[in-house]
Amino acid sequence: MFRCQFNGIKALSRSISFTLRKPAPSTLSRGVLVFPSSINKTVPFGPHSQPKKELKCFFSSTALGSARARFRTTQKEPPPQPPLEPEPAPEYHDPPDLPPNEPKRKEPGSGLVKIFLAITVPILLLSVSGDFVRMTVTREEVCEALGLDPTVRPGPKYYDEYIRRYKPEKVFWLNLSEKIKLNFSFCAHNAVGEGESFRWWTPLTAQFNHGGLLHLFVCYTTLKAFAPVLVQLYGNRVTGTIFVAGGIMAQAFVALFEKSVNPFVAMSQEKILNKVKSGLTKDEESQLRRAISFAMGSSTSLMAMGTICAIVWPAMKLNLMFIPIGIPIRTALGAVVAFDIGGMFYDYGIPIGHSGHIGGAIAGVIMYALWIRKLPTVFQRRIAQAMNGRGINIR
Repeated sequence: MFRCQFNGIKALSRSISFTLRKPAPSTLSRGVLVFPSSINKTVPFGPHSQPKKELKCFFSSTALGSARARFRTTQKEPPPQPPLEPEPAPEYHDPPDLPPNEPKRKEPGSGLVKIFLAITVPILLLSVSGDFVRMTVTREEVCEALGLDPTVRPGPKYYDEYIRRYKPEKVFWLNLSEKIKLNFSFCAHNAVGEGESFRWWTPLTAQFNHGGLLHLFVCYTTLKAFAPVLVQLYGNRVTGTIFVAGGIMAQAFVALFEKSVNPFVAMSQEKILNKVKSGLTKDEESQLRRAISFAMGSSTSLMAMGTICAIVWPAMKLNLMFIPIGIPIRTALGAVVAFDIGGMFYDYGIPIGHSGHIGGAIAGVIMYALWIRKLPTVFQRRIAQAMNGRGINIR
């Protein structure tokens, strides 16, 4: 109920009361009561009035009794807003370079690769030091001093004999090269042969000696392919253990396999010399060469690592030199295994330790079945540590 009193109007002798419907405060900004009249009076707008809200009343002196009230609301229209301009498309910017003080992230497995190079490169240089010494002597000097035919190239033993006789200052490097080869190479005949003194450390040290720069380069690139995968999954310690244990197990397989199929492995040196004097067939020459040859290189360890990578990450692809497409690891590993199985029973004429490669693959399968598959990955260990830090025990 709103009561409006109008005083000072001569035509009215008493107060006039009228009833209005209360408007909703949330929808009205100004109320106007309109009558067809020329008398204008402005009064406040009810109990919820605000300073800027007013009620305008218009009255007619001749039609007060039958006046009809109409109520309307007026609002101030907001000022027109300028049209919104379309936002420009975000521009692509290259990621900012790291600050000079912030170190760059290292590739997983780079530490193991550096340790591998720090050990293998000096051993390789010392191992081939005898070859460098032989290069300082010409063929004419050797043939003239030893009375050999100058038209025929003499073998390494003649160069060594000449150096020991006439170049005593270079004998040290020949002896050092021979000692490195004996202590950093594995020989099946020395391991299981009759009357031989086995150097028990050679299955480990043979993994860090290589036959030349090309052999070392191939093993280095292969290690760079397998090490990041295993380090991301299991960490540096597990990856290093796989490398060392795989090589040792592979050399043990070589000794057992050659002893079972090669009769020269178990013979003593006297029996071998008597057999050579009596004459050898082509197959026997191949067997003798495998029995007394020195195996070296990290390819046995890399075969174990590659086998585990093929099991835990079958989608991995290898980018080989001079091949523009990636080869699935299982396809590449299967081809290498098939080639090595053939080389174990047929002589390709290539100085490759086929039985060592097969031993490395078998070692990888054994290590995965008995050890690796039971280990949590690095990501699983981090999740467990985070959950345990919040008081949630994970079994």
